[in-house]
Amino acid sequence: MPTVDGVRLRLVQPSIEQTIKWEPAKFGDNLRRQVALSIEPGQTQPTVIIWPEAAEPYPLDGNPENARTLADLLKLKPDNC
Repeated sequence: MPTVDGVRLRLVQPSIEQTIKWEPAKFGDNLRRQVALSIEPGQTQPTVIIWPEAAEPYPLDGNPENARTLADLLKLKPDNC
């Protein structure tokens, strides 16, 4: 399989049940779980992190509160990510 120098992928699969994924009350927990999987230490730091297509089931542009929550969670990342 071909590789690209300097590109290290991390695929995030949080295994969130469909019934929970669509519950607005679980939004924060679901995002925290995905962010935690995204920033946890590994053999090497990723240069690209790929989340599932329905990682955020609600449009961020229509819900500023969700967008702020995600932005705040992303501030938790280690400096070396």
